[in-house]
Amino acid sequence: MASNSTQPSDECKRIEALIDTHPLIISLRANPSLRESRFFAGAPDAVRGIFTYRDHFGPGKITVDPVVFLDESCKSLIQIFHLGPKLAGWPGRLHGGLLATMIDESFGLCSPFEMPKRIPITVRLEINYQNPSPPNELYILEAKLVRLEDSTRTGWVEGTLRVLNEKTSLRSENSTHEILVSARAEYKYLSSHL
Repeated sequence: MASNSTQPSDECKRIEALIDTHPLIISLRANPSLRESRFFAGAPDAVRGIFTYRDHFGPGKITVDPVVFLDESCKSLIQIFHLGPKLAGWPGRLHGGLLATMIDESFGLCSPFEMPKRIPITVRLEINYQNPSPPNELYILEAKLVRLEDSTRTGWVEGTLRVLNEKTSLRSENSTHEILVSARAEYKYLSSHL
């Protein structure tokens, strides 16, 4: 859990209940081609230590460990997370730098190379902030590896960030729900011993 205490807070319990009962999450969990995990739960310390946004966990921040669904080839990702009001950069708006960091670190998980043997290094990140992102919401981040050059171990990832509400469907299902942020990135996948 996000809290420093051993017992989950009421806020964490409420957010977990929202995640567990959301129709989209239920359908993702029923999909046998997706593997569900928590972003940090069970990750080796060496992998967990490379992520920046781990420092933003806590009440009113990243409330619970994000839920991640990876396809079998690890070439697409769906991530669900809650962002609280303490992450606002301007009243009523989440800080764009935090969103960029979360997108960058999540996109890097779209890797056909076995982790932690390969670490994604950001070469280029293009962010398009299309609409303000309100705090105290559940979010859905969808990312897909769109191109890979095996010879150079370079990958290109594209994706979007939206609010997850009761009407949200996947982008691949022609959802018309408002995109808040769209992004493209290029990564080099380097050996972790470097």
